[in-house]
Amino acid sequence: MAYPSCRLAMSVTEETHNGIYWNRLSRRTGWGEWRELPGGGRTTAGPSAIVAGGRMHVFVRGTDDRVYQITNTGGTNWTAWTQVPGNATTPSAPRAVVHGGNVYLFIRAANDDILYQRYDTQWRGWRRLPGGGKTSDSPAPVSYLNSLRVYVRGTDNKIYGSVMVRDGQWTRWDEIPGQGLTPSAPWATVYRGNLYLFVRGTDDAIYLNIRNPQGRWTNWQELPGGGRTPSGPSATAFANRLYAFVRGTDNGIYTAIRTRR
Repeated sequence: MAYPSCRLAMSVTEETHNGIYWNRLSRRTGWGEWRELPGGGRTTAGPSAIVAGGRMHVFVRGTDDRVYQITNTGGTNWTAWTQVPGNATTPSAPRAVVHGGNVYLFIRAANDDILYQRYDTQWRGWRRLPGGGKTSDSPAPVSYLNSLRVYVRGTDNKIYGSVMVRDGQWTRWDEIPGQGLTPSAPWATVYRGNLYLFVRGTDDAIYLNIRNPQGRWTNWQELPGGGRTPSGPSATAFANRLYAFVRGTDNGIYTAIRTRR
């Protein structure tokens, strides 16, 4: 099944028992209504949703800190919740990305190490990213220019990145240019050939740094409009537009849209 629309999954507040809800953006009809994912799943962090093999897959941190997944099998039909093999636990939200036709799932371990696991018809076991990198929040993976990249908030609140050069081998951790700081997880996505890295600033504003194919970064710039967020932003490209999503200071869900490079 193809998805000619944008789908967004989120965790609601504790007052609604940490249920997991999703919404759908259609090119023709706009946003739909929020619906709870079936199966009674609960999470204490934001979900991660990807499309792989023609299906939408959602990953969450369970209330027991283990990692769970559910898959859309068409329309409003979903599989049951299942635990991702390996019995890993995480204090933050998992993050998934499709790269080279495979699913890569990243988590922050209980000791702040960065772990990942590949799915290529079966899960291949958790691995630790080399180089001694630590993070205080969820990793932000992205597939860009035929490379798998991951960005993290360091334990010093700086933003770092590493690139997988071949399976299991990664470059050293390098700080993203611009001396940015964040108290939350970063988010990375690709739009019109460039890599867009979003963070929440220490002033709760939303900042963006753009990397072009030649490897040059633009430096950090605040998104216009004066938006503020108490959490990390997220973003996705859809229908030739770039959508950034944030939790507002009133706990509402807000979006900003970029229609050009």
